[in-house]
Amino acid sequence: MAMDLDVALERLTEFEIYRNKFAEAFPEDENPINADNLAYSIAAFERTLNTPNSPFDRYLSGDENAISEQAKDGMVAFVDNGCIACHRGPALTDSQFHAIQVPGSKDLGRYTVTGEESDKYRFRTPTLRNVAVTYPYMNNGATETLEEAVAVMGKEMLGREFEEQTINDITAFLNTLTGEMPEFEIPALP
Repeated sequence: MAMDLDVALERLTEFEIYRNKFAEAFPEDENPINADNLAYSIAAFERTLNTPNSPFDRYLSGDENAISEQAKDGMVAFVDNGCIACHRGPALTDSQFHAIQVPGSKDLGRYTVTGEESDKYRFRTPTLRNVAVTYPYMNNGATETLEEAVAVMGKEMLGREFEEQTINDITAFLNTLTGEMPEFEIPALP
């Protein structure tokens, strides 16, 4: 939500619709808008976000014209530069924790949960499905564009300074990973 947890919880309590929805979803809780219930709610919502039929999926199914030549070049750059080592399989993630220190972030990553020194700055590899529409990027939400995120990942995870063309090509490829979005109702807020 690109904001501090306490701020998010406070914000949610300001809206009657969210107070009602949380009370309905968690009737056993006296204070249903809390960190655990927010996590459960977001996770439950995310599980509904199946997005089939992306251009990349259509390309993999044999539609050679489903993605542009630039996106094809980006797919090659994605593989050749090693991005595929962590972003692989149907969800384009290895679901592992890897160390990365995002510029400007003070987040200690998995260490906050485990207290293990070896977990400092380790974050789970995110899926790249729908990455073009899930900004802002990185664990701190400070990276606003996909191009910036590609450059940061190249430098921090691969030790490479990508040329602008490589960044643009990989970004074109990543844009092909956006599938058909499900329909859902967004509450009208005052």
